[in-house]
Amino acid sequence: MKKIILTLVAAFALAFSANAQFYAGGSFGFSLATSGGTSATGWHLAPGVGYQFSERSAAGLYVMINSNSVTANPYYRFTFANVRNIKFFVGGVLTLGGTTGSGSRFLWGINAIPGIAYAINKKFDILAHFGSIGVSGSKHGEYSSTGFCFNLLETAAFGVEFKF
Repeated sequence: MKKIILTLVAAFALAFSANAQFYAGGSFGFSLATSGGTSATGWHLAPGVGYQFSERSAAGLYVMINSNSVTANPYYRFTFANVRNIKFFVGGVLTLGGTTGSGSRFLWGINAIPGIAYAINKKFDILAHFGSIGVSGSKHGEYSSTGFCFNLLETAAFGVEFKF
């Protein structure tokens, strides 16, 4: 009986992972925020890894590093359209991390981030993300803030992914 169960589990795992593959990559991004006539620019670097479950579904984790914070960002990515080598997708991203240096604070967020990917070949994709919609907040001591964000042109990121 154990052999039959183990054989079924192994067959299921093999069938489930037949089209699946791991990938690694990263992105570089920038942001522009304007509030009350004041503008601020920023940058980020985000190395990451992921697992492609199917043609339309992937999940992973990237670590976003910028000049004053580090966050861990697990995500789920759904591809809703394919046109030849171009994929259009939306990612649901959870952000958890904090600022660095004095006056550190805890950061969190839940966002949907649209993107586009171009498959150069079977192993390499070029990606671009623009904007986000969601909710985020921070906590510093007794002070906390929460806000809704909707931006299409204030943030952008460009990256690559290599599939194993």
